Amino acid sequence: MDIEICTDAFYNFLCKAKLDKLVQDLRIQTKDNILFAKFMDVNNSMYCEIYERNLKIHETGEINISSLGKLLDSLSRINGKMIRIKSNKSHYIVTDATNVNLKLTQSFTEELVDSYKKVANLGSAHFVKENLTYLSGKTAYKNGFEVDLDDLLETLKDAKSFGFEIYEFSEEEKGLSCTIKSPTRDIQDKLTRKLNSAKKITEGKTVIYKVGAGFREIINAISKEKSDQKRIIKIYFQEKSGLITDGEKYFYNLHQVPI
Repeated sequence: MDIEICTDAFYNFLCKAKLDKLVQDLRIQTKDNILFAKFMDVNNSMYCEIYERNLKIHETGEINISSLGKLLDSLSRINGKMIRIKSNKSHYIVTDATNVNLKLTQSFTEELVDSYKKVANLGSAHFVKENLTYLSGKTAYKNGFEVDLDDLLETLKDAKSFGFEIYEFSEEEKGLSCTIKSPTRDIQDKLTRKLNSAKKITEGKTVIYKVGAGFREIINAISKEKSDQKRIIKIYFQEKSGLITDGEKYFYNLHQVPI
């Protein structure tokens, strides 16, 4: 692989994969002028695909990143606005062409990349972003809303103040609400926030969507990307999973919690 990319764009791309501590390694690939990665987290609670189109590809290929944390820490030390990334079978080099030349060892094979080996044999039909089907067509996302990212960030603050990390989304007559509740059925404490920005974008059947670990990490990762415009997130609900996406750069299939 040989690419040129904005330092911030590559950093944000990797943050969308790392999800705090939920993903430790990553296999990144290039194809058709796109940088992308497909992966699962350490808890097998989500299937994810992320994409970046703003780059220059000199040579297609792939890199098996053995430590996302080490690479992100190193990138934070680079002041240059643009970086070049080149790889061979054993190493990859990241340079800003001025002050920093970073050389890191690759995982020797894709089978050693834990987040990728879980998806390597799933096939292209496992998740099809063009028609939003998941689990090889067994799940079709037909019930969805557009929500302002700021509303979702407020739900994270609710969860932190309330001390619970179960998020239950339910459709109301004129919108969408999120209830923060305990994972223990015997505890009835809960906090509900109406998501005022929510707008229905499908004709699908109403399905209550409950998620736990992973939701905070996804929303936090998305929020790191700076923008002067309102950031609109699409959330689709189905019985076994939900999809959090912008329709272009990231697709997180986050499984429902069994409560």
